Amino acid sequence: MGKWASYVVRRGDDEELDDGYRLDAVEGWQWWEFPVLDEEPLIQLVGTGAAISATVADSDMCVVTGWDGGQEQWEWVFGEVAYAEAAAAEGLPAPDPEELAETLPERAAALAVAVVEWAKAAGLSADVASVTAVLETDHDIAEDGLQAVLGAVGIVDS
Repeated sequence: MGKWASYVVRRGDDEELDDGYRLDAVEGWQWWEFPVLDEEPLIQLVGTGAAISATVADSDMCVVTGWDGGQEQWEWVFGEVAYAEAAAAEGLPAPDPEELAETLPERAAALAVAVVEWAKAAGLSADVASVTAVLETDHDIAEDGLQAVLGAVGIVDS
């Protein structure tokens, strides 16, 4: 069985968050791991500044979201096929796995622009080519995608 967890990455150095386990991030940023959180508590922890949240399900899928001003700026799913299969199993609309594979390069390149804009607004440094490469990578362990995104935008050392 894989990992089930939620993550919050946000500006700050000293604040302690209840029930969270702090992971390493560059100075000025915090990276916290929690047991899986519902949407509302996760958004409350994100706060109103620049932040990234992520939720991992069984290490098969990881939904990563960029935030600013309490508003979602971008979202990416690592393990899209597992995500689509889970949605379909619950009777929810789900994209075709073949279509996901065919459109991956285009979707990754488009989202990379949004991630880089978010990073620059947050005082970080990132480039579209590096972020695109991260988004196009099929990670065997979905949460490794979060680690790669954090590295690409400079929140963790890559």
